[in-house]
Amino acid sequence: MAAATTSATIINDNTSFTITGITTENTSCLTPNGSISLTITPSGSYAFSWSNGASLEDINNLASGSYSVTVTDATSCSSVATFTVGHNVVLPSLMTSTINANCSQSMVV
Repeated sequence: MAAATTSATIINDNTSFTITGITTENTSCLTPNGSISLTITPSGSYAFSWSNGASLEDINNLASGSYSVTVTDATSCSSVATFTVGHNVVLPSLMTSTINANCSQSMVV
């Protein structure tokens, strides 16, 4: 199963940088594996503060949902962007079947 990706560009006229992010959907019921990969333009020294407590540029092992990041540059100017990690999990379907027994036959199911 291929993972879908989404990208978004956030431009804040009050800062001198642009936040671009690529999200990868969560594809697991058991272990979250979604991710968000940021690119800040122009390159430089930035601090990252994510809504889940992470402080790295890119975050991994994410469950489906929305994640916000505050990016701050060396001059203390900051911008906030929000990204949504989708859910691409096919849940198993449960099936039952009923077999009518004939009274003259024994049947093991």
